[in-house]
Amino acid sequence: MARTSPGDPRSTTLAARVKTWVSSTGFELEMNVAREFQRNGLVVAQSQQLSTDDKEGAVEVDVMAWKANPSIPAILLRCYVLVECKKAHFPWVLFTKEEPFDQADSIGFRETTSDWGSEFLRLVSGREDLRAIPSLTLPQRVGYGLRTATFSSSKPQTKAQGDRTKPWHKAEDAQIQLRRVVRAWWSQNQLGDAGELKDILIYFPTVVLDGRLFEARLEGDAGIQVEEIKRGVLELALTSEPRGLVLVDVVTNEYLPQFARDLSKAFQILTEKTKSEQEELVRAMRDAARPS
Repeated sequence: MARTSPGDPRSTTLAARVKTWVSSTGFELEMNVAREFQRNGLVVAQSQQLSTDDKEGAVEVDVMAWKANPSIPAILLRCYVLVECKKAHFPWVLFTKEEPFDQADSIGFRETTSDWGSEFLRLVSGREDLRAIPSLTLPQRVGYGLRTATFSSSKPQTKAQGDRTKPWHKAEDAQIQLRRVVRAWWSQNQLGDAGELKDILIYFPTVVLDGRLFEARLEGDAGIQVEEIKRGVLELALTSEPRGLVLVDVVTNEYLPQFARDLSKAFQILTEKTKSEQEELVRAMRDAARPS
């Protein structure tokens, strides 16, 4: 095939076709997500590979954004957002629990990789400035399942039938991928608590959806209620380390600017607290670590 020069009309046509292809994938979304966090002062890396112990090999994190305070002698605080990006043609549905969630201790339920981190979150959970940040507060109802709503007359393909890039697999794929990301992240970053340095790593597993998100719940005798939302939180169950439930933020691309601003503000507050109240925090964490 003859190679075209940049000024050749055929080259322009090919560029337009490539642009159409890129727009049909999730790559543009990943770039937008990275840019949004970067605009809000976080360090950003894209398409990062984490090694795993499973047969599928390394797992990719679409976007990783973080902020750290390495200048503090006694406390090293690092806050990360681990983002899985999904472009969806069909709506996603977050199924939420009927009983309300206690929102008072939202930050205390966030994910960390050490006992020092857990104790730090407990100590800061009562701060009013953190509770006032919308994206840090858990919704009244937390989700237990996330699915893609399909309206096609044809039956969805099974995994054995092939193409898992079809829209009806997107919500399920996001959860499968995040389970692998969280397991790999926890395995690589599990922190010991020896020594004087209190190493605190807090992380926020997140799905950013380029599409529409709905909440489905039971509401008394009225039965199923469905409403469109911009952000929800899903309890993602893990059957291997770290076992238990991990909180995952599910946000739409429309809500992303607010989410990035909120997390950046929260990370700044946490960083300032470790600077201004370092001695108090270290003493409290030591006291909590002593056997009763």
